[in-house]
Amino acid sequence: MERQKVWVAYAWMAFGAICLTLADFSMKQVAITGVHPATGFAMATPVSVLLLILLAKVNGGVAKHLAPKYPKALAMRGLFMIGMSYFNFIGLSYNPYSQQVMILQLGPILAALLAVFWLKEVFSKHQLCVAFVCLLGVWFIIDPRFGSGTVYLLLALAAAFFNALANIFVARHRDKATPIGFTFYGMLITVTVSVVVHLVQEFPMPDTQALIWLQVMGGLAVLGLASVSKALQLAASTGKAGTVGLMLYIQMPVALVIGYWVYAEQPSLMALLGAGLIIAAGMSLPLRAGVSSLR
Repeated sequence: MERQKVWVAYAWMAFGAICLTLADFSMKQVAITGVHPATGFAMATPVSVLLLILLAKVNGGVAKHLAPKYPKALAMRGLFMIGMSYFNFIGLSYNPYSQQVMILQLGPILAALLAVFWLKEVFSKHQLCVAFVCLLGVWFIIDPRFGSGTVYLLLALAAAFFNALANIFVARHRDKATPIGFTFYGMLITVTVSVVVHLVQEFPMPDTQALIWLQVMGGLAVLGLASVSKALQLAASTGKAGTVGLMLYIQMPVALVIGYWVYAEQPSLMALLGAGLIIAAGMSLPLRAGVSSLR
């Protein structure tokens, strides 16, 4: 029975990872049309908010998940989510899709390293090695020769950093809201800020095709986040949360296929080597934790 639960958790995690990768693809489809991030999130996030309300209703009730008991914590997490969303959107406007996703894989690793400073976790020699390998991987992806696209790839790095901050903040304040609650108010703050910026700056409205992609993006993002949360809940009950979380790295091959098929992208060997280093380093963190717990 426990083994079956683990396999179900793997399936939910894989589904969630694919949904999140396709959400980034949908964002790329909008970003390359020149739509401003504020306009994009103003148009897309309301759908996500409505889906989260529905998700809360079928998972214990709206009051359980969406009652704002700690508004300051929700607001701070929302600011991190704005940073992650805007940097990701702008980065996708300029960067090759597959390279952007490669760098975004740093998110979980940065979160583990930030936990040392924010959550006062002990910094081990293994984590120091992971940090070095990750920096080397990013160096290879960005290109040591600092070509013309280097600055734009730093936007992806900023998105990964804000994603890590958001995740660490949730871990630090997990008793102040549910994952659905944190996500809901993060998106609500994002859409509020985006609507204000859009109206003040009077940015042009996206065309019909871009609007459709924006709704797809919002729906896939919610499905992905909900599936990942479901997977982690199932995995936590079996003590396999770390290894199940490794399925998030399925985003890399999916992004490579989409990048090659849709955008004719062919990442350099250096970029692929860098991605491999980041994935290997990320996989070593939960596996190492698992070995330690067995000892």
